[in-house]
Amino acid sequence: MVTVAFQDSSGRPLAGAVVSVAAAPGEFPDIGMVADDQGEISLTTTGTGDYEFVVFADGVAQHVDTHITGAEDHVALVVPPRG
Repeated sequence: MVTVAFQDSSGRPLAGAVVSVAAAPGEFPDIGMVADDQGEISLTTTGTGDYEFVVFADGVAQHVDTHITGAEDHVALVVPPRG
């Protein structure tokens, strides 16, 4: 399992953001998750590879990509401001 933390460009957690996995290296249910107070979600990864998340926060949906390895248990991602 890996914890993925979403934060804004100032490092503040995106608490309450709705997150879905748009792409993963294997099958993954296309469901929405709500980030906790620390802006975190937990995933049972389908393996090492590239992941694409859609993060809906503050009325805006953003795509965020990352590479997750099987050795990681925590990944922090910055959701850049739109514009």
